[in-house]
Amino acid sequence: MQVQFNTNSTSQPNFGMAKLTKKGECAVKRFITSELPEFFDQAPYQKKNMLKSVLKYDVKSQELNDLFEYGVTNFADKNAQFVKKQLMPKTGRWKIKSFLANQHQIAAEQFAKDNQKAAHVTLLTEEGDCLVKNILNVFDTNINNPMVSKKQGLKMLDVIKQYLPSSDHMSRSAIMTDKIYAKK
Repeated sequence: MQVQFNTNSTSQPNFGMAKLTKKGECAVKRFITSELPEFFDQAPYQKKNMLKSVLKYDVKSQELNDLFEYGVTNFADKNAQFVKKQLMPKTGRWKIKSFLANQHQIAAEQFAKDNQKAAHVTLLTEEGDCLVKNILNVFDTNINNPMVSKKQGLKMLDVIKQYLPSSDHMSRSAIMTDKIYAKK
C-alpha cells in the first residue's frame, strides 16, 4: 500500500469558483450591508476624462455641481475612482488649468471694463469659481480617504493653487506633506 500526500494544497478552499475581483469584493460588501443600489447609483462617471469633455463646452455651475457630487459620496472607493478618472489624468488637469485661465481672462476683462483697474490674480467667473470650490470640496472630503494618495491630493491642490488664497493652499498642502506636525 502506498500513501501520497499532496503538498501543493492551498489554504483557501477552491470549489471550482473563480476568485472575486476588487470590484466584486466591494459589491459583495455593499450587498451584505444593503447599500448595493445606492452604491451602483454612484457609477455614471467611470469613463476616464468625462470632466475634460464637460469643460469643452459652455458649462454651467449646476452641471459642475452635479458632476462633482460623485466625488464626495459616502463611499471611499467611489470617491477614489472619481479622483483617479476625472482629476488625475494629465489631459484632465491640463483642461482644468486652461478652463480656469480662460475664465480668469473673461472675468479680468469684465472687471477692467467696469473699474478701469487691473484685475486681481484670483478673479474668476461664476463657473470658474464653482469649479475651484468643487475641486476643493473633493479634496477636503477625501483628505482621510486611504484610497486617495498624498500625491493625488497635492496634484488636486496644484491645479487650483493660483485661484486659492495662499493661507488656504498652504494649510492644505502642509497637511498633505506632513509638515504641519512638529517633530519632537
